[in-house]
Amino acid sequence: MKTLNLFIIDDDRSAIDHLKSLIAKTPCRLVGSATDPRNGIAEIEKKKVDIVFLDMQMEPISGLEVVPQLPNDVQVIFCTSFRESAHQAYDTYTYHYLLKPFGFVKFFNVLRKTMATITHRSFLGESETKKKFQFFGTGAKGGHERLWYEDFVYAHSLGEKTMINFTDGRSYVINQRIGRLLKRLPATHFARISNEVFIALHAIQKVLYGRVYVIIDGKEQRLDMGTEYAKEIIRWIEDNS
Repeated sequence: MKTLNLFIIDDDRSAIDHLKSLIAKTPCRLVGSATDPRNGIAEIEKKKVDIVFLDMQMEPISGLEVVPQLPNDVQVIFCTSFRESAHQAYDTYTYHYLLKPFGFVKFFNVLRKTMATITHRSFLGESETKKKFQFFGTGAKGGHERLWYEDFVYAHSLGEKTMINFTDGRSYVINQRIGRLLKRLPATHFARISNEVFIALHAIQKVLYGRVYVIIDGKEQRLDMGTEYAKEIIRWIEDNS
């Protein structure tokens, strides 16, 4: 599958940083960003860009004024805090849009729909949506064991190693640091809730008072969330409410 090139034009640097963090979880490639829309237009003309994330409320020209100056084959995803502006953009250009603030799920769904207009496929990254398991080394030389995503509940750091906890109460120690392990797993299924813990999103039963609740071997367990990670989990819940 072709790796698509993405570009961001937004006069809010924090909005650009947020989009960068979301794009990093996808197979796409970020090829540039600009806070001045005029500079963004000039950069896009020099590069092969497939999709532009475009803020609508900017100076000295708005997102709607930017669009006619982009190459015809570039697709646009509008980003705005105002629903009326989003509807205006859609009515004018029929491009997809994201209402701020948004989390990974909404971002992913809109990106996937936009990609489909380019690649004629209905999903973003086959390995992200169809893969159901991962093989991990058992510690024995040459030994590997298949672990199913649906059995994961959460994993926590043991320093240089990581312990994965499963629905039936089993646990499994992987000879990898937690950050490296998480990078091997699809961002559509797993998310960090603190520096030391990541969780399988399907395992979340409820979120209350800064904690995530899961069920392991029929018993409820609660896991503390870090403040910054909690914001993304809450966005994910709102996206699915």
